[in-house]
Amino acid sequence: YRKEGMHVPHYDAPFLCEKFKYISLFSMVIFLNSTKNQGGRFQFIDDGQSRLPIQEWLRNDWEDMCINEKVIESIEPVQGRAVFFPHWYPHQVEKFQPKDSESQLTRNIIRGDICYKYV
Repeated sequence: YRKEGMHVPHYDAPFLCEKFKYISLFSMVIFLNSTKNQGGRFQFIDDGQSRLPIQEWLRNDWEDMCINEKVIESIEPVQGRAVFFPHWYPHQVEKFQPKDSESQLTRNIIRGDICYKYV
């Protein structure tokens, strides 16, 4: 993410590979650098569906960032920190706002899936 970069609330999608018999149901994010007090926090969102059976959940992404009242957890990017979570947890990335020219100019992550083999 560069200055002003963000990611609107969304869900990650599972992936099924029938040829090699594996499925992904969880995501991971690894922070490659720290961005203390510059925004860019990874945030979980309360989409109001947690009380419904999972089969009834809608998986529509948002067009705009969620308001703070909907943020249930906010994780500061710290170099080496990893976050693992189910694909169906709605999340967003807060706007990254470096304060000055001395600040880290990018917010760098590795994003991946946790895959499970089945038979």
